[in-house]
Amino acid sequence: MLHDVCDIRKEHSRELEKLGKVRSLNGKIINGYSTFNTVSVDEKTKELRLVETTLYSNQDEYYVTKEEVKIDDKGY
Repeated sequence: MLHDVCDIRKEHSRELEKLGKVRSLNGKIINGYSTFNTVSVDEKTKELRLVETTLYSNQDEYYVTKEEVKIDDKGY
């Protein structure tokens, strides 16, 4: 299983539900959403299969920022 975070960039959108902020390919902060994707890799055939995609927004009322998460010396 592999996990990957990707952005869905909506640079020209202004009024989508809970539209958040993401980084553009040239480093600017623009409108968009983030995804957390999980894929499996078949060792024999080397095929990737999408297992799950979770869409989220940093404008959602339940979004937790890095500052809100307490991390100890061990990294968790």
